[in-house]
Amino acid sequence: MAEQEPNRPKIVLTKAVQIAFILLEYLESRWKDTTARAQGDKLLIPVYWEILNKNHSQTHRTYHNWNHIHSLLKLSQKFKSELENPTMVDYAIFYHDAIYIPKRNNNEEKSALLAKQHLEKIDSTYATKVATMILATKKHELSQDHDTNFLLDFDLAIIGSPWLDYERYTQHIRKEYSIYPDFLYRPGRKKVLQSFLDQSHIFKTELFQAQYEHQARLNIQREINTI
Repeated sequence: MAEQEPNRPKIVLTKAVQIAFILLEYLESRWKDTTARAQGDKLLIPVYWEILNKNHSQTHRTYHNWNHIHSLLKLSQKFKSELENPTMVDYAIFYHDAIYIPKRNNNEEKSALLAKQHLEKIDSTYATKVATMILATKKHELSQDHDTNFLLDFDLAIIGSPWLDYERYTQHIRKEYSIYPDFLYRPGRKKVLQSFLDQSHIFKTELFQAQYEHQARLNIQREINTI
């Protein structure tokens, strides 16, 4: 008589966990697509993926996490036909927040350096240019480079989203800066928001100006009024 296998507890994944797995699978597939033609050390590609995954999964990241990267990658896919070099843009997306510590002001520089170090070993053609694109996300100024302007617009697309999405974004940003009390956070936040309104255009490309500019200004003004 065959022995019966002991009853094993069923592992039931919550919906949130299932969504997280699906998200991670998508992100890893995009990473593999981005690095598919890399001419460098291919053994390092999964190693660098694990570094990116570890960094973007840090618990202090309530906005600048994989969800943010996912949103930008979806935009790069949507507007792929508008990009001169989609692979370069995707590398910049993956690395532009690779280092993110809210209390520091050199995150972009650190992220750019990490991108350059990694890409020099796996896809050196893009190393310097991707690092330069990442540095551009620090000030979000109009660039002479076509794809950099699209990267900047992808990065800020959330502020042109419907109010409820924008409000959720502001809550996540506030959590990331929870180390600062309101009397310090609010003036700084208001200054950043006002700097956007003072620009002739928040978005750099005509496509994003047409689709997101008006709503972005409404959202920003509404947030300023609540601070």
